[in-house]
Amino acid sequence: VTKHMQWVRVEGFDLLDSPGIIPAKLVSQEVAVHLAICDDIGEASYDKTLVAAALVDEMRKVHASMRSFCDMNGFVKRYGLGVG
Repeated sequence: VTKHMQWVRVEGFDLLDSPGIIPAKLVSQEVAVHLAICDDIGEASYDKTLVAAALVDEMRKVHASMRSFCDMNGFVKRYGLGVG
């Protein structure tokens, strides 16, 4: 969670990281899951196993449409898990 503005260098790019605003009432469950995937809401608010499964589902979707954006073979190699 970003507490103050800071510059971060990532692969030769300077990015300004600033605190965001998370609404008190989330718009949808999908939004809540995406925030949990990014670790932007507290772990007490969600089930880590369900969020991990949601992340794998999102990775599958991206891999199906843009293979170069998501290396599922690397995921399987690293974690030793089939992702269907």
